[in-house]
Amino acid sequence: GNALAGLKDLGEAVSVLERAVGLDPERAGTYTNIGVIELAQGDRRQAEEAFKQAVEISKGSAEAYLGLGNFYRAVGQPADADRAIRHALQLDPQNVGANQAMASLYIDWNRSPAAEPYLKTLASLATDASARMALADYYVLVGRYADAINTLNEVAEDQSKFAQARTRIALIQYASGDRSHAYQTIDGVLAVAPGDAGALTMKARLQLSDRRADDALATVKSALLI
Repeated sequence: GNALAGLKDLGEAVSVLERAVGLDPERAGTYTNIGVIELAQGDRRQAEEAFKQAVEISKGSAEAYLGLGNFYRAVGQPADADRAIRHALQLDPQNVGANQAMASLYIDWNRSPAAEPYLKTLASLATDASARMALADYYVLVGRYADAINTLNEVAEDQSKFAQARTRIALIQYASGDRSHAYQTIDGVLAVAPGDAGALTMKARLQLSDRRADDALATVKSALLI
């Protein structure tokens, strides 16, 4: 059934998956798959019924509630999505997908302040810097530049992420009008990583903003040689 869906034969995919339900009616994932395909066919009512059935069959598992919540997000029902994803988080507070979904829901729903705890949870769970970078981006989005810089400074403690994180700090300083500190930050990056293309590009932007076109051109040429 999933293979047929991948081949865009959605009607036959649903038919095959419904036969799978007949063979194993207690497998919640099959209902979730049916819901995804029904939604792809534009049948919201059947899709919603399938996602709800997955919740019922799974006895309210976090993943089934997350599937239902993502369905409501996709069809533009944020209040229903909020309730479903909240159920998922009550069952599994550290569920990565549910925290991501809730943060995205609140940002898309113009309720950005409510997204912060979920982004913080993701940052605490992550094994790489991507979630903390996303948290810093969130702080920029809501105008909390100091928090964004503090978060990026924490990321910069990892030498493999130093140049990337500090360059983003320079960008924040530049965007907020603090060009002098932006220069200091980017020069600090280049003192440690003189060949970093991102830092060189950022410095060229600063030079262009100060109408130092010749210096900017030289910096860009250096970046192109990396």
